[in-house]
Amino acid sequence: MYIGATLILIAVAYSTGHRFGREKAENSFIAGLSQTPAQEPINNNGSSDTNTQRPITGGFGDGTESRNQGPTQPQSSQDSRSQPNGSGSGAASRSGNQAAPAASITTDTRENGYNYIIVEQFPADEASRVADYLIRNGIDVMILPANDRSLRRVVVRQGYLGWRSNQEGQQTLDSVRRLGWAWRSRHGGSKDFEQAFVELFD
Repeated sequence: MYIGATLILIAVAYSTGHRFGREKAENSFIAGLSQTPAQEPINNNGSSDTNTQRPITGGFGDGTESRNQGPTQPQSSQDSRSQPNGSGSGAASRSGNQAAPAASITTDTRENGYNYIIVEQFPADEASRVADYLIRNGIDVMILPANDRSLRRVVVRQGYLGWRSNQEGQQTLDSVRRLGWAWRSRHGGSKDFEQAFVELFD
């Protein structure tokens, strides 16, 4: 009986001592944890996963990173300048390819061997009005001296070769006579150009 009581006391004492020692060890471990500074977890690259990026400032003031857009290309001075007026083909045509100025109405441009339509002879003032009338109606003429120094001859400027077979010349003569009828009946002219004729210049 004494032996059994002794064993029970030993077991109780062991259990009490074991529990007390474990609690002391746990308290010591917890106290040690509270004094150790916390460390950041380490990733596979050996560096911390904590975001340590800092805002990038480049004069924008909002903490955002600016993207490099590359240098701005300067505008070509040739593109920025307007082309001067009068350049190009228009100026070339005005400077080097001008049409010959029309001959004066009193300039004799007849050539030897050509046939010319003689409209009529008129006093100087009426000759000028007849010439203006015919020119306005598409027939170019010139005013030349007549044998009678008080008169002027109105002559179609266009000359014709081979008069009898020249249809253009015949049509021009018909037009002159038709205009002559209107000149006398509607414009108070002294003649109707019915006496217009063809003369060979040689």
